[in-house]
Amino acid sequence: MRQTNQTWPAPRWATLAELLRTAGWQDINETLLTIEVEHPNFEDWWEPFTFGIGRAGSHVARLGSAQRDRLRDSRAGCFRRRRSSSPRVRGPRVAT
Repeated sequence: MRQTNQTWPAPRWATLAELLRTAGWQDINETLLTIEVEHPNFEDWWEPFTFGIGRAGSHVARLGSAQRDRLRDSRAGCFRRRRSSSPRVRGPRVAT
């Protein structure tokens, strides 16, 4: 796998706007928020996936230790290659 910028949409269980409307708020403007996070190293990028939060974290949590290690090693390899061609390591973009 190669490192690419990815767009990960927020879950659609309920959007913040829907929650605010339910609470009685009016004139709510929805917009796309793109967040780009720069990680100083691979460990800072990888650690949140180990918490089991969100779609990606839930996926990582369901993996066996051998599968999780293979995934981690493959992602670390992508970061090493990217790091050698760029002074900064960037994580995926997230859309909410």
